[in-house]
Amino acid sequence: MKKGAVLVLDALGLSRGHFFINGHDLGRFFTIHQPSGAMTQRYYYIPADTLVEGPNTLVLIDELGATAPPQLLTTQLEPSD
Repeated sequence: MKKGAVLVLDALGLSRGHFFINGHDLGRFFTIHQPSGAMTQRYYYIPADTLVEGPNTLVLIDELGATAPPQLLTTQLEPSD
């Protein structure tokens, strides 16, 4: 990954569950929807120090069954003023 890049799990299509990367417990996800239909939290940060050179292993347990495969996205941090 490039310097300053951030890796996130996009929870769109997931319900609720737990996720791990390379054996590190990254906690629960729970895609609650607001009355407007928008998700309260869609992106979950993956700390860079949990990643290794080469292949990384994501383990995702979705309790109700995902309606879409999970996506890992990278984004660039931009300094705030």
